[in-house]
Parts: sequence; structure tokens; C-alpha cells
Amino acid sequence: MLASWQVFNLLAISILLMWNLQARAISSPKPTTKYWVFFTDKGTKCDSDQARLSRIAQAQLSQRAITRRLKVRSPENLIDFTDLPVCADYVAQVRALGLSPIVISKWLNAISVRATDAQIRQLAALPFVHQIQPVAVFRDKSDSLQAYDLTKPRIDSPGAQNHQLDYGPSYTQNAVINVPKVHDAGVDGSGVLVAMLDTGFRYQQHEAFQKLNVVAEYDFIHQDEVTANQTNQDVSAQDSHGTATLSVIGGFMPGQLIGVAYGASFLLAKTEIYESELRIEEDNWVAGIEWAEELGADVVSSSLGYAYFDNGFSYSFDDLDGKTAVTTIAANLAVSKGVVVVNAVGNNDSKWHHNIWTPADGFDVIAVGAISADSLLAPFSCKGPTADGRIKPEVVALGVNVFAATPHYYSAKAKYAYFNGTSLSCPAVAGVCALILSAHPELTPQQVREALLNTASRATNPDSVGGYGWGVVDAYEAVTYFGEPQKKTVEVKDWKLYPPYPNPFIVSRDFYTTIEFDVNDDTAVAIKIYNILGQPVANLLKRTFLRGRKIAIWTGVDNNGRPVASGVYFCRLQIDGHHQTKRIVLFR
Repeated sequence: MLASWQVFNLLAISILLMWNLQARAISSPKPTTKYWVFFTDKGTKCDSDQARLSRIAQAQLSQRAITRRLKVRSPENLIDFTDLPVCADYVAQVRALGLSPIVISKWLNAISVRATDAQIRQLAALPFVHQIQPVAVFRDKSDSLQAYDLTKPRIDSPGAQNHQLDYGPSYTQNAVINVPKVHDAGVDGSGVLVAMLDTGFRYQQHEAFQKLNVVAEYDFIHQDEVTANQTNQDVSAQDSHGTATLSVIGGFMPGQLIGVAYGASFLLAKTEIYESELRIEEDNWVAGIEWAEELGADVVSSSLGYAYFDNGFSYSFDDLDGKTAVTTIAANLAVSKGVVVVNAVGNNDSKWHHNIWTPADGFDVIAVGAISADSLLAPFSCKGPTADGRIKPEVVALGVNVFAATPHYYSAKAKYAYFNGTSLSCPAVAGVCALILSAHPELTPQQVREALLNTASRATNPDSVGGYGWGVVDAYEAVTYFGEPQKKTVEVKDWKLYPPYPNPFIVSRDFYTTIEFDVNDDTAVAIKIYNILGQPVANLLKRTFLRGRKIAIWTGVDNNGRPVASGVYFCRLQIDGHHQTKRIVLFR
């Protein structure tokens, strides 16, 4: 299917842009309605101009992203139209109308803005504007995660735990999909970069995240690098949803909670607004997945979905065809660039009668449903098929009584709670995808999908309408589908600092330089940047890590956030009183 996507990238966007403006009834929107504004082209006047833009686009990609793309593309096809920057002149003319772009999407060749009736008419008259449509949102008066007090008795018993790790109350959610056997084989997600798109993440002080490797995080709501709640910006529940989903895949606290891919590294994108109602907006999601792909994400986990327009309209069932909704198109494009995209299939809602949400309808998106511990489909789990008859969800995992971390929102004392929702089954399956790639990093998204589906409980007879798809995931069978994994161990003598890349690091072109290193179990690690005089410039990290390949980044600033001058710098990794150093050359 990948070959068809190389042709489909432009076709999908063209189909989207053919939506009829009047059919979307935007003649009398609220003054604060948010819209997508799609452009006709990217302003390239000649082949040389496009070649220049292609060089700019490739320079924005991390080396991880380039390496990952090369799994699914030839070097000459590494960059395509969707990677070219949006025409700056078009954006400037939109600004001249008094509009401030909220999200600028290269992939969609579009921007999102808030506009009045008069401004919409002015936008529609611009010769380079192809289409305008409202930004889709989802509103829910209740939290999409249902939390249960820890004092309540569990319905499902953890049973025997004859494994190397003590999973505590999280054993059932791992055992249902056969994760402990993978961990026993030494595969924990090390070397894989997972992006989480959610409401926010309060991980710094929680015991389950003390060994979590967060490579980068960004708040697409407030445009800063803080994804936890901020005073005077967020309501108390803002980061609860994301904290819980992150813990299912990346938490590590023996005796309490073991995440499915606890050894992976993470990118955290805060994209959704939690006000008095959960407000999920598709433009931030698009911005988040573009950001994650450029940074080199291998897997995206999204426990989010999009259905309604802000002015009361919604996607129709016919739109659930894998190529219409903007988040679906963005998800498909991410897969075509080598990213495994996993999305919750959605929870049933009285307003939304078409069942699955976007972008779960995407062609190569792995949509995840929810079951209970006895393998019965959860009553809230959405069912397919899609408008064009494809099976959704692809697979299911535990989504009832899932043990997860809470940032002290649901209880003033509890650090953990039990939750229901496809929001919890989604990161579990994303974690299994990370385990597959940890054991077999050469696999493409299509091969990961093949391993996952062909080893699930209903692989020989997929369920097209009952909500199970190919069935319950079997992590061990999926990880070994392309061969037995080699047990991974990193001895103390093997801890290592690798050469940073890119190097030289050109700040005007590169976002950052990446620093990779190997560590042993429960190892205290410190990484610092020094100048040529041996003076400390930046403290990149200081924390304890689990064994495996880890990642840090340096953006070329000092401890006060000020840009450093061009020159030679040294990155120093210190472990257990020993250190290794690598040279970095920075240009501005």
C-alpha cells in the first residue's frame, strides 16, 4: 500500500480541498469560529525555486527523521510537496486582513485562523485561497477517561506474576496482551522514539516517571515548552488525561505500574484544551504530528478523536473514508513518511452516531478498541466499518479497569487510579508497536501493522462489524513475527556516548543537535555542555535511567535560555564517576 501513498499524498489533499464551501454553511458563523484556510499552491514559480525550498525542507528534518524516512522512500524521494514550506507571501496577505495564523501546516498547505463573517468573505476573494472550512472539534461534558477510586474492589484479579518484573496492579493490562513475556526477553522499547499527542503531561514529580526519557515537549496551546499545568493558563484537570495515557506506555514503578514500552524515549505534545468541557481541536493535532515527525518519532500514540464543527456541523459518515478529515490526511501522510500511527477508535457518544472518530478512519492508522479483562468488548468502544467498508478498529486491548498514574486530580492522595476508555487501550497498543521496532528497528509501518494484525486473536477471521477487528493483541507473537529478538543487555563497561548529530550544528538551519547514549539499569546520568575553556554552559539532564539507548538534545542555548556564540563545545556524559566527551561545532 505504501507505493500507492506516494501517489496519494497530493490526491488526498486535492479531494479535501474540493469540499463545497456553501455546503458547510459558514455564511453566519460565530465571530470567534476557527477556520482552516487552504491555499492553491506553495508559491513556487520555477523548478529552481522548488529545489531551493526542498533543500530548506530537508534541513528541517532531524537525522532520525531522515533515517526513518529512508525505510520507506528512496533518497531522491525523501522530500515531496507536503514538506515544502507554506508560501510566506500568502501568509503575509492573510495577516494584512487582520488575521493571526494559529497553525501553519506544510502538509495540508493551510493555516487556521479565527475570523468574522466579513473576514471570511475577504479571504474567499483572495486568488490563492482554494477552500475554507471550520476547524473540527469535539466537546464532551465529562472527562473521556472514567476514573475509579482505588479503594473499590477490582473486577479482574491480577493472578500469578511469574515474571522478572513486579507489575503490581498493572499486571492485568500487560498480561492480557502478553507483554510480560516480551519484557522477560529483554525487549522494553529502548531505541524507539514515541510521540504522545494529548492534553498535557505532569510527569516530573510522579514516582512512575522518574526514569522516563523525555527528549522534547511542546505546548501547542500556549506556544511554549511546558506541557504540565501552568498557573493562570490551565484548569486543574488539563494534564490528567495525558498523564494517565503516558503512564500506560512509559511508566515504571515496580510493584505499582510497569508501562508497555517503559524503555522508550518520548516526545510530548500538548494539543488539546481542557476547559469546563473537554475541547479537542484538529488544527493543534495536525501541528503536533508534523512536529513529531520532523523530530524523528517512530510511533505516534493519540488517544484523541474529532467529529464536530464548532458551529454545529460535523463530519458525515461518508467523510469517514480514510481521506477526507484533515487529521486523517495528516495521519496518512505521517505513515507515508515512515511513522507508525496508533489512534483510539473512540468512545460512543450520544451526539456522534457514526461511531468511529477521525483520524482512526485512516487507511494505515492502527485504530484501537477496548475490551475488559475477560476479552469482552467494552460497551463504550466504537465499532466500524469505515464509509468505504474497511474494518475498524484493527485491534483491541484492555480498556476497562486500567491502572494508570494520576497527577493528584481524581484524588488528593492517590498517585494512581483505575480508568476506562479507548484512551487507555490505545497507548498499550502503541507500546507494543514500540516493542516490535525495538526488536526489529528496520521494519516499516506496514510491516509493524502486518506483525500486529496477523498475530492477534482473530487474525484468521477478522470481525468487520463487532468492534474486535483482528482481535486482542499478542505482543510476544507480534515481536517475534519477523524473527526472535536478541536479548538486549547493556553492561556497565558498555555504557557509551555516541557522536552528536548533526555536527557541525548550524543553528540557522538545524533545530538542535541530537546526543545518543547507552546506559545500564538504574544508572545516574548527567550530561553537560562545556565551552572550549572548560566552563559549563548548559546542563542538559541529570537523572536516573533504565538500561538501553537514550536520547538528549541541545538547542544551542545556555542554562538561562540565551543563544551561545559560534564555536567549539564539548558534550560530557558522566556515569558513576566516569565520563566520556564528544566535540560539537556550532555555527550561527
